[in-house]
Amino acid sequence: MIAGRVRLGGELREVTVVFCDIRGYTPMTVGRDPVEVIEILNGHLSALTHIVQAHRGVISQFAGDAIFILFGAPKSYGDDAERAVRCAWAMMRERERMNSGSSEPLRVGIGIASGRMVAGCIGAETRNDYVVVGERVNLAARLCSAAAAGEILIDAETRLRAANAASSEALEPLSLKGFSEPVPVFRILGVQDSLS
Repeated sequence: MIAGRVRLGGELREVTVVFCDIRGYTPMTVGRDPVEVIEILNGHLSALTHIVQAHRGVISQFAGDAIFILFGAPKSYGDDAERAVRCAWAMMRERERMNSGSSEPLRVGIGIASGRMVAGCIGAETRNDYVVVGERVNLAARLCSAAAAGEILIDAETRLRAANAASSEALEPLSLKGFSEPVPVFRILGVQDSLS
């Protein structure tokens, strides 16, 4: 990918995707100098990027205050869902640490989903992005939107795959846009520290 030798198209892969965004971001920007907003965002995103990289995740995209992270594409380490959940937990703890000494505390919500997706390059030969597409991507985004500040929500498949790494509790199934039936949802309560 870095060398630029990537063709348009994709392949089916088992992937865990993580969406993370700031709660109350729009009100925070109202009446504020855009330069200050960029500084706040860059400090936030830089700190979380270090955590993603430490867990061998791949940041697919920054979109305003949101981060879209892949585990299992373009490379799998065999324990991608566990890494994703541990990463999300570490991101939340780091944000709390940063908030303790900040005049502008930020709170985030995180959604995670796992399953089969198409991963590959979309766009044109001269300008493209490496992305994953599929129902589970949409589910992770919806879970992120539903997550309260300080909350990590996961789907049933992620819970199954990350059972050795995290403890969770079942919530009431959620009616989510684009899904015909209520979706089983779980809240992460804690994770084990091990990371290889």
